[in-house]
Amino acid sequence: MNEVKLAIWMGLSGWMIGEASATPSVYQCPFVADPRMLLMPGEYCGRGSFLHYWSCCEDNLFQCCFHFETWTIVIFALICIGALAGMIFWVMRALLQSGSN
Repeated sequence: MNEVKLAIWMGLSGWMIGEASATPSVYQCPFVADPRMLLMPGEYCGRGSFLHYWSCCEDNLFQCCFHFETWTIVIFALICIGALAGMIFWVMRALLQSGSN
């Protein structure tokens, strides 16, 4: 039975790792032409990683905005939910054991 669980886990983790790809970061936000016809570059963005990326902000196209990858947010949320469930389980178990004594 444990071999089946291990095979399923390895298959799912391999699929997730194989499907995960980083969103490409923007190197520099757009150029803007001022009234004197001079080209002024926008802000230079930082380098992205597999956890985050940069893009031009929607409210100001000449500034860079920091974004976490979607899968990073999902994994962090699952870890938080698991930790909260574990704490609730531990407290309920402690309360039930103290009530039975």
